[in-house]
Amino acid sequence: MDPGTAVDPDTAVVRVAGVAGSGRTALTAELAELGGVEYTEDGDAPVVLMVLDASSVLGRTELDELDAAARGAADVVFAFTGIDRYPEWRSISDRDIELLHRHAPCLARVVVIPVSAVAAARARDLGRDAGRVLALESGIVSVHEALLAAVAASAHGRTTRSAVVAQTRSMIVEEIAALSAADDTADLRAERARLATRPVGSAPRPDFPRARVELTQELAVRARETSVQLRGMLDEGSAHPRDVETLLTAHSQRLRDEVAAGVEHRFGVVAQRRW
Repeated sequence: MDPGTAVDPDTAVVRVAGVAGSGRTALTAELAELGGVEYTEDGDAPVVLMVLDASSVLGRTELDELDAAARGAADVVFAFTGIDRYPEWRSISDRDIELLHRHAPCLARVVVIPVSAVAAARARDLGRDAGRVLALESGIVSVHEALLAAVAASAHGRTTRSAVVAQTRSMIVEEIAALSAADDTADLRAERARLATRPVGSAPRPDFPRARVELTQELAVRARETSVQLRGMLDEGSAHPRDVETLLTAHSQRLRDEVAAGVEHRFGVVAQRRW
């Protein structure tokens, strides 16, 4: 954001921090496409977006950058970029979270949201339903919503609640990604091979790509429903951690059941449940 540009008082302002090579520029560009937030790399802001790189565990340089940017901020949202390039990013993320807890105990809750700016850009190009699904899976929606919620929460002293919502949304999206791949199990691959060898004139083979997209879209709808339900529960201010756990457990089981039912309906194959 140009320091000389007037900012709409109703627009959220977020300071973006991150070392060179962290992917902050590409991520900020994709977030700006979603609107509702003005991004700056200078000055004070109620919320800081700290961008971490999945290629290596954060070090003193990143921690110093965090200290300088977050001084006086009400909340910090951590975005973990490059997950499309580094398959082992989860172990790096876990280590980063551990280090952040040690370094910044003042943070009520450390929320690190995995995101791929490359996938977010691809989602914009695709558009329509497929683009919306990919945007959810890329993590860009989770980061954007976390920032909006954090700004709103900082104005009312509810930073921890916004962090819970953001982390839960990220968990749900990861669950969708895992479950939407259920048709790639060994049993279903064998069934695909069997169907592919049917003689000409036999019943048409299922349209696997279309079915996969449909299943993913259905799961995304369920995830949004649960996110809304969880947000309402937290906004009431009386939610107990056990209530959140119960909701997420029920949601996870519902997704698993719907994947199994969807696979059976579309392919005529009873999915072998491995859970």
